[in-house]
Amino acid sequence: MLMINPREVYRPVTAEYAQFERYFLPAAEEKAITFKEQGEAISIWQQHEDISPRRIHNLSQDELQRQIGTVLRLCGVPEDFHRSIRVLKTPWGTKVPNEGTFSEHTPSPLEIFRWLSEDHLELQDEPNDFQVGFAIETDDGLVVCKFQSEECAFVCEDCSREMTENNQDAAHAQYSCDHNEGVYSYIFDYQISLYPKEDLEDINWYQSRLQNEPKNTA
Repeated sequence: MLMINPREVYRPVTAEYAQFERYFLPAAEEKAITFKEQGEAISIWQQHEDISPRRIHNLSQDELQRQIGTVLRLCGVPEDFHRSIRVLKTPWGTKVPNEGTFSEHTPSPLEIFRWLSEDHLELQDEPNDFQVGFAIETDDGLVVCKFQSEECAFVCEDCSREMTENNQDAAHAQYSCDHNEGVYSYIFDYQISLYPKEDLEDINWYQSRLQNEPKNTA
């Protein structure tokens, strides 16, 4: 397994990416070692993005791609990993790729997420709520990349305060308040987990907040 030392090469980084290199990358390295020792499915990296009118300090696409690329290299995933993808998760279900799935194209993980979710707008109910992902086979196991999208109502501070006074939770509001009609927030969750190769059919494609990954019970 390839270990990355971010201090080997100096380069200017944003505060968010510096935090990733200082705290989250070493934690991912420790979890990857735990996976090799114990052989149990484990989540090693997560990124939560809250896209709303209130939040303006999310990662750029370049920073997000750099984080994902760094964690994949940590897991021994080569740049030309596309031939090693064993399963693809779409909003509708899972499918096995074939030789023509990517052809000569080598899309980035973020591009694969976008490609897998292209048909989600055809869903009749809650079209912006879905999970997609893919699993890459390596010498040590399966590297599972997940993306989850969730559309949320946007409630202003005054209406949130009023809802709280009425024992209602603005965070779980079904519709945006009258002051923000047609305005919504979006929660994007990215996750990379490690699974044993024999657990290919038991991958849990939903986001897991626990370090250990629960198996798919569907």
